[in-house]
Amino acid sequence: MNKIKYVFSLAFFAGLVFYISGCQENPTSLGLNYIPPGDTIGTALLDSQTDSMDITGYTKIKYINNYYASTSFIGQYQNYTARTLLRFFALPITYDSASVLSARLKIRFSNYYFRDSLGTVAFNIYPLNDSITYSSTTLDNFNNSIIGSQVLASYSGNFTDTTVIDIPFDTSIVRKWLWLAENNTYPYHNSGMIFVPSAGCTNLKGFINCTLTSIPDSLKPQITAIVLKNGVQDTLTFPYSESTNLTDAPLSVATPNRFFVNSGIALRTVMNLDISKLPQNVTVNQAILTLKLDQPNSFIFPNSDRRIGVSLLTDTSTMATDGYTYYSASGDSLYYNIIITPIIQRWNFNTANLGVVLSYIYEYQQLNMFSFFKNNDPVIDNRPRLKIRYTPRTPPASVKNNTEISNGKKSN
Repeated sequence: MNKIKYVFSLAFFAGLVFYISGCQENPTSLGLNYIPPGDTIGTALLDSQTDSMDITGYTKIKYINNYYASTSFIGQYQNYTARTLLRFFALPITYDSASVLSARLKIRFSNYYFRDSLGTVAFNIYPLNDSITYSSTTLDNFNNSIIGSQVLASYSGNFTDTTVIDIPFDTSIVRKWLWLAENNTYPYHNSGMIFVPSAGCTNLKGFINCTLTSIPDSLKPQITAIVLKNGVQDTLTFPYSESTNLTDAPLSVATPNRFFVNSGIALRTVMNLDISKLPQNVTVNQAILTLKLDQPNSFIFPNSDRRIGVSLLTDTSTMATDGYTYYSASGDSLYYNIIITPIIQRWNFNTANLGVVLSYIYEYQQLNMFSFFKNNDPVIDNRPRLKIRYTPRTPPASVKNNTEISNGKKSN
């Protein structure tokens, strides 16, 4: 009986070994799709620096809405200009017949600056004479003709840290807002205001935004007004507001012969990757795009997230993508390595190759500026590099011949 069990177990074990061995030596096409990048047996490598694969591109403006950004920008630095739209709402009611004796506006510096921390910030504040939707307004759909001519407040100065700017504010417009809060039939609209840099402004600085609910009310913009109604004086505070930014710069700010990315506007790079030397219908094990930062021509605010993303482009005119973005690591060094294996695989399976787009991970925040070397840089080590390791669906002739030789066959 024990002998029968022994023979049966031995036969079962031998069959199992044969089955596993057969599975290992005959991977299916599905299995090939999941060959790990570290397994280089039977794979081939394309390298843009040795296989003459062009990497070209150009900078393009994609105006964005930063309604939910934590910082609003005001000022001017060289060719950069930033204006902020601000509107107070949910104002106190029952003050429709009150007079406004005085009013002051407070905004808090967020300790963020662009390029020059010592420059002067100077601006005027004007009313908006027509309603806009703050959560969707961008520079390219904002109509400058709705900016009024009345100066509601002005400021010029230099400051550091988390300074609070406290400036006198026009009482007549506050009175209109209070009247409108009580009676919406009043022939006036509370459309908000715009901060516009004025003469003498040489810097661009950030102020704490008001839209995010996570920011304490004490840090947000506020208007404090002293009012008089029926002979009784009262102090009112307007803590609720919304805002968005209109930040702009011409394409000329992009460093010549560089791939350029600038958050806050945003400036993106459309990059074209030549993969014509990649055989059709292969399994892409790994594709890595490496970019080198031109640090002297970049500006990354201290402690900012430095990650850059790559997305598959689906429309060159609108810079629309497929919705997926592949990010670099933290970018602590000058080199950015971005794994874009899914993008190269899709192109290889006949998805239209319109290129990719480079963007900052938080492009509606801050004004970080990244400049990367292009492939025409005289220093080879500076140039962008695309490395694609792939597995052919049909083994190359050299692999086939080696297999036949190992099996005791030799091709003529």
